[in-house]
Formats: sequence, structure tokens, C-alpha cells
Amino acid sequence: MAGFAAGHGLRLGSNLLLTRMIAPEAFGIMLLVNVVLMGVGQFGDVGIGPSIIQNQRDDAAFLNTAWTIQFVRGLVLSAIAVAIAYPVAVFFHEPILAWLIGVSGLVGASSGLRSTKMFTANRHLAIGRLTLLEFASRVLGVVVTIGWALVSPSVWALAVGGIVAELGRTVLSHAWLPGIRNRFRWDREAASTLFTFGKWVFLSTLMGFIASQADRIVFGKLVDMETLGIYAIATLIASTPQQVLRHLALTINFPLYSHTVREGGDLPHVFRNGRRRLLLLSGVVCSLMLAGGPAIIDLLYQEAYLDAGWMVQLLAVATWFNALQGTVEAALLARGESQRVAFASIAKIVAMAILIPLGFAQAGFPGAIVGFACSELVRAICLAVLARPAKLGGVPQAAGYTLVFAAASAVGYAVAHWTTVTLGLHVLLVNLALGVVVVAVWLPLAAKSLRGGHTPPRPRPAT
Repeated sequence: MAGFAAGHGLRLGSNLLLTRMIAPEAFGIMLLVNVVLMGVGQFGDVGIGPSIIQNQRDDAAFLNTAWTIQFVRGLVLSAIAVAIAYPVAVFFHEPILAWLIGVSGLVGASSGLRSTKMFTANRHLAIGRLTLLEFASRVLGVVVTIGWALVSPSVWALAVGGIVAELGRTVLSHAWLPGIRNRFRWDREAASTLFTFGKWVFLSTLMGFIASQADRIVFGKLVDMETLGIYAIATLIASTPQQVLRHLALTINFPLYSHTVREGGDLPHVFRNGRRRLLLLSGVVCSLMLAGGPAIIDLLYQEAYLDAGWMVQLLAVATWFNALQGTVEAALLARGESQRVAFASIAKIVAMAILIPLGFAQAGFPGAIVGFACSELVRAICLAVLARPAKLGGVPQAAGYTLVFAAASAVGYAVAHWTTVTLGLHVLLVNLALGVVVVAVWLPLAAKSLRGGHTPPRPRPAT
């Protein structure tokens, strides 16, 4: 958690600096580049990482076969990125996208060389070196980005920094982490196992990508690049708890749930206890953003980005619903039920196709963001229904935390309005007051969590 916080703090700090060096349009263009590359990255994804974490096998033949498949996939992804670069540039009427996507897409071959040591370290919850690796690669990327921006403050600074960070991550995965040295190998049984598990992971990740990134693509056609760049800043702030929870859910909870399933343990008990602290963390941050988005943006950014404030408020609702989904998704994947995750993502995509255009027609860009937030609620409800056979018992827990989230947000909003409009306090004092009252609302639940207040596990049935 400390490592992720440091990495995200570094990202936010560098972003604050870069917004004073680079125009908002550059962030909008780079947002489209990242969306396209992430979409290409989902192509042919057979879930190499989740397969290594979840599968019973952990031998050299299995790992090297997985690495061979990953390498071939990386080459294919690079070729696809180069091929679609020009058509994407034509679609968005931005010629520079052709070069940015083409050059950045070549990194796909590098990611294909990433060592399976990263996944085995995750499998065994050896998080220390893995955290240092991620932080070191991020530092490398930030240094290059800022250095390039000082010489040439353009969108290329953002692109080159990302490329260098990915190359550094690949090199360090081989040099820094313990484990077997990868080499090309093909084990038919291992390959069959990987593809059997991965066929639903592919659909799940592909649908998950569309569900999580389609707003950027749609908004890229609805608004100008400056507005899209401001939206990129809003998503950077609003996605913080979502990224924290997803990071912890995939690096901690998913391996823990998988171990529980393999050992025949009480998954519902482990799920609820592992989930409550993550929801507590996400709830506090989402409440702060919904209550005081404009105050947060006013404190951190220059006047050109102030519109990101109301965007953060609307996105905070979507982020909360996304937080409810993350741990359920990890539990279903641990049970090998990735198809249920895919179905929930499909439901969200259908909801987005209806609600975003409807919201935009009724209320412009704010209405479109509200439509996007409502689609997150649709996915959360679908996942809760699809998870019923697993008997995780997460719905009452989710409902209780959502009520606290709503109460904390309402109280925080009242305090933010009072300190800003009535008292006219400095924005720093407004944020401090906001933080105190929101944390105070969540404090009883936090105290219970720190005391370890939870139900004991049910005894395992006799066999």
C-alpha cells in the first residue's frame, strides 16, 4: 500500500508540474493514445498472469510455455498498433496520433518479454520486490518525461516517458526478481491449460476494457481536445481510489482468494474480511471527491483546469460503484468464473450505449458523465446477481458502506459550501475542514475495522 501510494503520489506530483509546462490539448491527445494502446493490449489476452496465479502448476515447463505465448502475443500487438495508427488519426482528425500510436505501440514487443517472475512473486504474495520494481520503473518514466518537457514541452514528453517506464519494467523483471530464467519452450499440456482458462479471461478483459475506457473514446468525438484534456485530469484524480483498490484486489486479494479455493477454505469469510478495509479506504476518498471536487482542483491546479472540479464530483460516484465491483471480480476469478465477469461488463457496455448519448442529449457533457456513472451502477448490480451462486454474502456489506458513503458525502458537501460561500475561507482551509468532517463520519466504521470486528469463520463441513 505504501509503495502504491508513493507511486501514485509521484504520478500526481509530476502531473501537477507538467500541467504548468504542457498545454491541456496534449493531455487529451495522450488520453486517446493510451486508450487505443490499452485496447490493442486486450487483443489475444489469454490471461497469462491470472493463469499463473490461479493454476495448481508452478513448474518451469508451465511458466516458460506461458512466457513463449506472451512473447508471440507482444509481437502481434506491436504489428496491430502500427497498422491501425493512421486510421485512428483519421477518425479523430488528429494527424499526430499516427506517429504517437505507431511509436508507442512498438512497446508491445517489450511487454511480451516481461518475465513471469512478476506473476510468480504475485502468486506467493512476495510483494516487496514487486513493489520496488513498479516504483523504480515509474520514477524512471517521470524523470524522462520531465526532462523531455523541459527541452521540448509537447505531447512527445508524455509518450516517451511511458515508453521508457515500460522498457525499465521489463528489464527489471528479469534482473531484480527471484525465480526461474525464462526461455522459449512449448508444453502442450501447459498450453492447453492456459488457453482453456484464458478463453473466458480474454472475453472478460476485452469487455472490461471497453466498459472502462469507452467513455474516453466517445467523449473524444463529442468534445474538443482541450475539454478532453481537462477530463483526463479529472479522471486522474477520480480514479485514484479505483486504482488503489484494483491494485490491492489483484495483487493481494486475488492470490489470497485463489489460495483459499485451492485449499478448500471458507471463501465467503475471507472475501468479506478482505473486502471491508478496501471499501473503507475507497469510501473515504470517494466521499472527499464527491463533496469537494472543485475545492480539490482549485488547490492543486491552475485556473485553466478548474472545470475538472465538477467532473471529479460526478466521476466520484462512478468510482464508488467501481470499487464495489473490484473485490467481487477478484473472488469470481479465483473460482475460475471469469465468464461471469465478462457478462457483467457486457451489461455495462449496453448501458453506456444507451445512457451516455441520452445524458448528452439532455444535459450536454455533464449529462454524458452522469450516464457513464449510472452504467457503473448497472455493472455493480449485475455482478452482485451473478455472484449469488458463490454465496459470498457481499450485498448487505456493500449496501451498508454505500449508505455511509452517501452520508459522508452529504455532510462534506454542506461543509465545503459553508466554508467557501458563507465564510469565504482560503481553499486550503476548505479542504482541511472537508477532510476532518468526512473522516469523522467514517471513523466509527474505521475503528471497528482496526479492532478486527468481524464474524468468525464458519466451520468447514465434514467430508
